[in-house]
Amino acid sequence: MTNMPSLSLHHAKIIILAVASLWAAWFTATATAGLVFSKDHPELALRLAPGNAEANGNRARDLLATGLPTPNWNDISVYGRKALMRSPANVDAVTVLAAENDAQGHKGLAQLLFKQADHMSRHDTLTQLYLIELAVSKNNIEGALHHYNAALSHSRSVAPLLLPTLVTASADPTIAKPLAELLKKKPIWRMAFARTMVETKADPAASFPILLDSLQLNPANMMERPILSAAISRLIDAGHGKIAYHVYHGFYDSSPALPALIRNGAFENSDGLPPFDWQLLDANGVTGTIQKDGNHNALFVYTEDSAAGLAAEQRLLLQPGEYRLNVQFDTSGDEGGDISVVLRCSVQADALIELRARPHTQTESHSGSFTIPKECADQRIQVIANPVDRFTSQSQVNKITINPAS
Repeated sequence: MTNMPSLSLHHAKIIILAVASLWAAWFTATATAGLVFSKDHPELALRLAPGNAEANGNRARDLLATGLPTPNWNDISVYGRKALMRSPANVDAVTVLAAENDAQGHKGLAQLLFKQADHMSRHDTLTQLYLIELAVSKNNIEGALHHYNAALSHSRSVAPLLLPTLVTASADPTIAKPLAELLKKKPIWRMAFARTMVETKADPAASFPILLDSLQLNPANMMERPILSAAISRLIDAGHGKIAYHVYHGFYDSSPALPALIRNGAFENSDGLPPFDWQLLDANGVTGTIQKDGNHNALFVYTEDSAAGLAAEQRLLLQPGEYRLNVQFDTSGDEGGDISVVLRCSVQADALIELRARPHTQTESHSGSFTIPKECADQRIQVIANPVDRFTSQSQVNKITINPAS
């Protein structure tokens, strides 16, 4: 009998420990579930853990996003404040409360809260967008670029919104220069900016040389080379041929300081930088390629399925005046095709001169004179495959020269 009390106490301890363990397990399970679902399914997380700060903050953020343009600020505020009561460092809660105050016209408090959110984390896109607008309104270029960098570095989704605006603004040298310093640090969005930059409708004359220098594009890099070519073409198309050639010359300082009448006319090299060097095409059944022909190189033109079209092209900057074009063709093979070399002004479709070699013609030179008018600031020289009545064809151009007319 004397052992009964201790035995009962022992059983009681076991029961208490069991209950405590079950409560702890339930608490851990609900807390864990709250953490697991708090980001993607905050409403579900709050059923399991109503006090979860992250879930409350995310719920407030979701209500803001889905409620635009007229969000229910009462519900948003409830969830935001619950999050802050549990965790004052909850960025989502601070952000939605900042947005609420901004919507209600409390601009000073909104600024303080957004700046607080920015100090807590640079990953919040809404905060960065607000602070970009705030910096722009105060003409604070450095501040705006700081927040552009933060937003673009942490969210790909904002790139379609921010990059076109940033590119347009960078046409102003006062913005292009500090932006260039930022681009030299090679931020993660550097290449996305470069791809957007070459599509700008703004005049590129003032900004492109600054930005291209800072982007440090490598013409030997197959990903960066097309962007650099597109930037040079954009300058030419905008009427800034001299600036375009200066950019080109910066990457190929061994090239002449002034534009040559034609570059690589004998096709000695196959790796130049278009558009001032040959752009070789491979599309719609027509292919242009530079290959060995005995001891020399030549431009070979291949066609399939009786195709016709552009095989190669180069942009020129010939000054107004009289010139003479000479082309050495070879279409003497069994599959010799009908090819032409055409020179035209970029601003119009009509050819200034066309030299044409018929199929199965022995190696021979064709020559002709042409005039560059004053309104023709830049030109295109093109190698074109003309239609032939056979499944495939192969021809070549051995040499192209342009000289001033004597």
